Amino acid sequence: MRWIIMLQLLYVTGCTGIGMDQTAESEDEIDWHSPQAEAQRAIQRGDVGLWIEARRGVAVLGLEDIAPVQIEERCGLKYLPDSGDVYRPEERELRKQKRQFGLEYNRLVIPYCVKKLQL
Repeated sequence: MRWIIMLQLLYVTGCTGIGMDQTAESEDEIDWHSPQAEAQRAIQRGDVGLWIEARRGVAVLGLEDIAPVQIEERCGLKYLPDSGDVYRPEERELRKQKRQFGLEYNRLVIPYCVKKLQL
């Protein structure tokens, strides 16, 4: 229930965030095993951009029912590296870890995006 209310606020009011081109961190700078620490660092920088997967359709991790364009306007988006449709079998586990990272990271950052609206 709480998530529904936050998402409705996000949808209705918008969020001034940092766009994809302004959040450029190299893949090497991200600790893919610690979404909590990465989310905290991003929040401290004021970066409320959410991770998305680039596949046949673009999907925001954890918010697949909301159009990415709406979220980009409000919070900003960041593409998960190597999240396309084509990959080698040996990359499967790494992709799974990055997807889990994105889901947890987004779960932690969404409330701050909503909170930023209320300031």
